[in-house]
Amino acid sequence: MREDISEQLRFFYRISYEFRLLLNAILLSVELLERQGSECNDKIRSESLQCIRESARQMNQLFKEILATLSVE
Repeated sequence: MREDISEQLRFFYRISYEFRLLLNAILLSVELLERQGSECNDKIRSESLQCIRESARQMNQLFKEILATLSVE
């Protein structure tokens, strides 16, 4: 029983870390776009949007994995 709780906590910490990492990437990219405004060149805009898109895709995948794990248990 104690091992189950410990394993669940490790899982929770790992997932929390992943979500924070991805959210920070999204927020930093948005911040960069906001700060640069119309002065933002196409390369920076494209890279920032790609970072946002990829981070959102990874978060979606994590959600799917969590839901799949929960439905198995």
